[in-house]
Order: sequence, then C-alpha cells, then structure tokens
Amino acid sequence: MTEATLALLSAILGAALGFASKYVVDAVRRRHELRTRWDAGLFQIAADFAREARELLNAADARHREGSSPARDRELATSHDRMRTLSEQLRLLGTDEVQRTSRTVIHHAYSVRGVAEGKGDRYSALYRGSPRDRYLEGLDEFYRAVRTQLRVDNPEAVERYDPQAGDEERR
Repeated sequence: MTEATLALLSAILGAALGFASKYVVDAVRRRHELRTRWDAGLFQIAADFAREARELLNAADARHREGSSPARDRELATSHDRMRTLSEQLRLLGTDEVQRTSRTVIHHAYSVRGVAEGKGDRYSALYRGSPRDRYLEGLDEFYRAVRTQLRVDNPEAVERYDPQAGDEERR
C-alpha cells in the first residue's frame, strides 16, 4: 500500500469513529432528555394528586368534625373529582404500579368521603381497618411507587403522616 492509500484509509476510519462516537453521545443525551422531560411531568402530576388527596382528607375531617355546609361539601366533591382527573393523567406517564396505587387511593377515598357524609363505609365488607387507615396506607403506597419510578434513593422510606395523629403516633 502506498502512503496515500494509508492516509486515505486513516482519514476514513477517523471519520467513521468520530461519527459513531457522536451518534452514541447524541443517543444517550436524547434518552436522558426524554426521561427527564417525562420525570418532570410525572412529578408535577403526582404532586398535584397528593395535594388533592390531602385536601380531600382535610375536607372530610372538617365535615366530620364541624358538620355539613354547602362550601365544605363542594370542597370535598371538588377534591375527589380532581383526584380522579389526575389519576387519569397518571395513566399517561406512570408505571403500572403508579397507576394501580393511584386508583387504590381513589377507591378508598369513596369510603372516606362516605363516612364524612354520614353514608358509611361502602367497602367495609371487603377490608379490615378504618377507611382513613386504608386511605393513608394507599397514599403511602402511591408515594413509594412514584419515588421508585423517579429513581429516588431509598424509595421505600416514606413516613406515615396523619394530620389527626400526634407525633407519637406517626410511624
């Protein structure tokens, strides 16, 4: 082979290696950007869902404690409606576990709301424990599922928070 041929082959090999490395780097960057974009969307919807779940619990507690009023009943219904809407949005970005746990929270929200409205626990024959405890456990499972999907370190480390419980009752 002549020097010109070796130089040409070297240039072709260098160009091919440069193209391949740029392609790999771009593919990794695009994958990271896509994952980050979906993670931000999931985080926002999950945070909104958790906020509405707490609003429903607060409204149910207030109704149970202070009695019915049109404003309180509307607040309870509105939070429940928003939770159902957000759960549908979670179906777009959430894993199977995120979707399942959000539906579980909504399922137990019907019982929390029913007790607050004086209608009773519509699922008492299916579950042990109070609707409130089932609801809070479902919410904790939802937090764990979202934390797992978002790749948070130690996603299982979710401390139970019940606004009615004193600090000594928190686990």
